[in-house]
Amino acid sequence: MATDKPLLVIGHRNPDTDSICAAISYARYKSAVAGERAIACRAGSINSQTRHALAAFGADDPQLITDVLPRLSDIMIGREALYLLRPDQPLCDAYEIMTDNRFTFLPVVDETDRCIGKVTAIGIASLLSRLEDAPVEPEQASLAAFARLSGVELPVGLPEAAVARIVVDGKGRTALALEGADRIPLPLGAAQAAANLMLSLPIAGFLEPPGPTFLATTPIRDIEHTINRSNEGGFVVTSDEERIVGLVTRMNFMTDSRFRLVLVDHNEFSQSVEGVEYALVEEIIDHHRIGLQRTTEPITVINRVVGSTCTIIAGMYEQSGVEPTAPTAGLLLSGILSDTVILNSPTTTPADRRAATRLAQTAGVELEEYGRALFAAGSDLESLRPEAILGRDRKLYEEKGRRFAVSQTEMVGFEAFWSRRDELGGALDSFRDGQDLYLAALMVTDITTSTTLLLLSAPRSYRDRIAYPEPADGVYEMRGVLSRKKQVLPFLLELL
Repeated sequence: MATDKPLLVIGHRNPDTDSICAAISYARYKSAVAGERAIACRAGSINSQTRHALAAFGADDPQLITDVLPRLSDIMIGREALYLLRPDQPLCDAYEIMTDNRFTFLPVVDETDRCIGKVTAIGIASLLSRLEDAPVEPEQASLAAFARLSGVELPVGLPEAAVARIVVDGKGRTALALEGADRIPLPLGAAQAAANLMLSLPIAGFLEPPGPTFLATTPIRDIEHTINRSNEGGFVVTSDEERIVGLVTRMNFMTDSRFRLVLVDHNEFSQSVEGVEYALVEEIIDHHRIGLQRTTEPITVINRVVGSTCTIIAGMYEQSGVEPTAPTAGLLLSGILSDTVILNSPTTTPADRRAATRLAQTAGVELEEYGRALFAAGSDLESLRPEAILGRDRKLYEEKGRRFAVSQTEMVGFEAFWSRRDELGGALDSFRDGQDLYLAALMVTDITTSTTLLLLSAPRSYRDRIAYPEPADGVYEMRGVLSRKKQVLPFLLELL
């Protein structure tokens, strides 16, 4: 387990108030009770109802996370730990760094830190093994580097560009002949002197292509196949500006780079943040039907038959003996009132009622009054684009090989819906076709009359089986229906 990573608490895509408030409240719970570095996150935009709750209790927006795919930036050796070479440095700089650290290659960059090539251990070894064939041009060699490698001192004031030659006498003794100065005896043989001369030449003459390079933002899953098929010892990682920011080797790919997640208010991966199958899901807290995928490791799953995920979390606070702060109690109350339609939904249980009453006292609000204000804040169909309305609290399902989506929005009265029915119907048809869904539905629920208008895009044969009144084409009046989970979803599944 990657224990150095924070624990991300996140709800489903297209989050509703219960999802957002549960994420914030449970992150606070994990931090207070378990000492975890827990971070509340969200997988989508915040709707106006949830925005009202956050403002009412002084909560910041959870961190937006669009995916939890591990990326190269999560496993790479960072820029601060790299040895980067310049093309005008002597080859011995690369040789010594690679020998001391057992590196197989080093990147070479220009003055803007863009990678222009690399020097490899195999390349240097190949050069030194065939000195007689190597392209040695002594006038390009660094005298200072040669002297350091050979263990001799140069005369004081000698310019770096001074002309020098290696000479060998009849007894095989070597010396460095300098123009206008005495010869400097070399404590090494001719072969070693030639090798030192080679290593004193600029790196620029021995550059190899950098090989495949990747952006730091590249998901690991997208390049694993390329990496596995390559014989390269490592790979350069760059920024969007093509500047080198890191390196990855095959050893880096053995790092556990998975994000640690707690899923709240959902358990089906189809509803979760993208890349969840590549993450380490440690806990699930939910109150919906079980559609959990197989996991690779044991995890904690808490799924209770209550009206809201926030009810479950409120109970965890109570069981642990930790009193939530007034702002946290207000957020938990918001989630409960939203999901249970101010405790009027058929999903409401005695546990929801007890939790809501207790939390309202702690938060210092009157339950019914705050609930009405919460729903009034969410009744804003006039100001939203059709796509935004359909995206509200939308959940995707799959049953018997058929994928479908159900969205829900609550309001006071249906006037705003009827004024926009045609454009909402067109947008729903477009969404269904674009996502290749069997059906797509929008529940528009009037909390004052406990009635839902179901706007449905589905095959005619499916719609013909619906017995509810149809006041307009594709719109079904469902009196007494408030709950997607307990009433509409089972109904749609039965028709399948």
